[in-house]
Amino acid sequence: IVVSISTLVILCQMKLLSLLETFREKIIIPESVVDFILTRIKNARESQAISPGKILELENGNTCMIPYDSSINEIYECVQSFQVEYVENQERMEIKLFENIEAELLISSFNIDKSQLDCLIVAKKTNSTLLCDDFFFRQIADFMHIENVNLTYLIYNLQDKEKAFQIALSLSETNYIYSPFIYRS
Repeated sequence: IVVSISTLVILCQMKLLSLLETFREKIIIPESVVDFILTRIKNARESQAISPGKILELENGNTCMIPYDSSINEIYECVQSFQVEYVENQERMEIKLFENIEAELLISSFNIDKSQLDCLIVAKKTNSTLLCDDFFFRQIADFMHIENVNLTYLIYNLQDKEKAFQIALSLSETNYIYSPFIYRS
């Protein structure tokens, strides 16, 4: 299983990184994902050295201080035990979305971090399932014939059905669009 940044962030925000425990030995992440996380940690530390948060002006004219989010550290702790796969620049240049469209060109056109592309590359070359909660990248994975799932896969595989129900219920109360509840007629 190749875990994407989008899934890691959602799991972290919902305090559900522990759902990955069951699959820990099967999880692979590109080295660029670790680099992406470390860069965010470095940037957060630099920002916190200057200010404890961001100043936000409210609609009523008042201002408030929003503290910086430190949850990226939790994600880093989680990924340290995953298998890491290095992706060569040559691999990025060779991967195609369609017959005539290079994936790297599409990614760079939208100024998307290379770690997103690397997740697709690693999933393809290791014949792994991509665990991704970004619809855009799941569509790309489909075009590239890469098996992909979202975090509802983790919920369905929980042995504790009450916990699965509670997670699904909390997801349904958010803007998460892949509802884990399936209507069966």
